Amino acid sequence: MKERRRFIRLNSAISVNYKKLDSAAQEEEIFSRNISEGGICLIVGDRLNEGDLLKLNISIPRHRTIINVNGRVVWIREIPVAAESGKKTFRAGIEFVGIDRQAARQIEEYVHSSLFDVI
Repeated sequence: MKERRRFIRLNSAISVNYKKLDSAAQEEEIFSRNISEGGICLIVGDRLNEGDLLKLNISIPRHRTIINVNGRVVWIREIPVAAESGKKTFRAGIEFVGIDRQAARQIEEYVHSSLFDVI
């Protein structure tokens, strides 16, 4: 199977505030599963739909900065949980939309510098 990813991904639980662009709901704080220059995988309690547009505020560790970017849900998968909890949780693959160069560079620097810390 051919690898389709264009960017290096870093497994990293970073804080993200998000909300649907077409929603009046308040932002919700969640955590990522991984991040790359092109997108982010989020752990969410809401069932999002493919194609949903999100407003994301991503807290980049070490840089002490928040990156504001829009994203599009490209896939969603339910995470199996213990039946007694009854609460559903999902992984959502988000592709950044219209990310500016500075934000992309900050994410790229975070990903690459963190990978070298692991090695």
